[in-house]
Amino acid sequence: MDAQATVIEAALKGYVKWKANTKGQQQDQSVVEIEAYLETWCGRVLEMKFEVGGITAISTLQAANSQQDPLIRKRILQLLVAFSTTALDANAGFMLRVLEYILMTWPALQPEYKLFNDAIRDLQTESMVELQRLASKMPDHLLVSHETLVTVAWLTRMQGCL
Repeated sequence: MDAQATVIEAALKGYVKWKANTKGQQQDQSVVEIEAYLETWCGRVLEMKFEVGGITAISTLQAANSQQDPLIRKRILQLLVAFSTTALDANAGFMLRVLEYILMTWPALQPEYKLFNDAIRDLQTESMVELQRLASKMPDHLLVSHETLVTVAWLTRMQGCL
């Protein structure tokens, strides 16, 4: 999984450099098409469930649970934030989807599994780092959707109380 993520990151860096170094109307059309494709691909990644021992696609984010492999989720989270802050940085809707993914798929600790809990803590730490990265790179998008974020935070706390 890590090798695949590294290849994806390299392709993303190459795309960002290509976009910065080419100009013109034909390039603008290509950028629109490529970014639409990237958003679609990232959307499919957001809908995937990475279980311990295998990968299974699911239909909604809410179906994600703490049995997901935290190390794979950490790597996927890093990729999604990288896409959100580089190639798709003008797309506030995608950034909010990544933010929702981070907030709604927060894993619970499993007291009987020490190594698994260590991996979950590592994921939680990385999630906070990635949240800060999103906030620092895209503060205007967050200001526009502040009310939505407050609602999501409130719902997240309510789910924790149930």
